[in-house]
Amino acid sequence: MRFGPLDADILLVGEGIETVLSMAPLLPEASAIAALSAAHRFLLALPPKLATLLIARDNNPAERSAADHLNEQTEADGIAVQVLWPRLIDFNADLRQWEWQALRGRIRSQLVTEGRLHRAA
Repeated sequence: MRFGPLDADILLVGEGIETVLSMAPLLPEASAIAALSAAHRFLLALPPKLATLLIARDNNPAERSAADHLNEQTEADGIAVQVLWPRLIDFNADLRQWEWQALRGRIRSQLVTEGRLHRAA
């Protein structure tokens, strides 16, 4: 399920709608896709003009594996990739636990730490 324009050069990908809807307002410069399952990430067709992929993964083994696979596949295609992770089980739980400003700050600090996504930071 896609949120935002098809031709954005920054794309946020998450497993579930809750994860994507929790994060999309925090990263307004990115389009977003909810893959609807970790397995569906393996089938994801990325836009041809994509410059940066942000992978929002949950804290479980299936999500870690899917994020790692998508990361490797996408970097091999020359696209900058950043994997983002929550403190709790998922970003929706993080958003419910802390205010959105705190979650936004945490996400932005992950982007800045990597030093690769200056446009998204």
